[in-house]
Amino acid sequence: MPADDTGRLEVLFNDGQKGQFKPLQFHVHAPAEHTVNGHRYPLEFHLVHVDAATGVPAAVIGVFFEESDDPNYTN
Repeated sequence: MPADDTGRLEVLFNDGQKGQFKPLQFHVHAPAEHTVNGHRYPLEFHLVHVDAATGVPAAVIGVFFEESDDPNYTN
């Protein structure tokens, strides 16, 4: 990708097609908006992207967070 495409997300789909997405915004949900195997995390972070060609919202990356009092917590 050209240098002016910094920050774009390129996705290779199962059918071999590629999609390019530009970041639009981020936001959080507390508690999480979605569940995994019935578990609702205390926080969910969304990175919202638009289709680079059309500007239409098209891709969201979601990251779940857990709470811990342990400063060395890993999961």
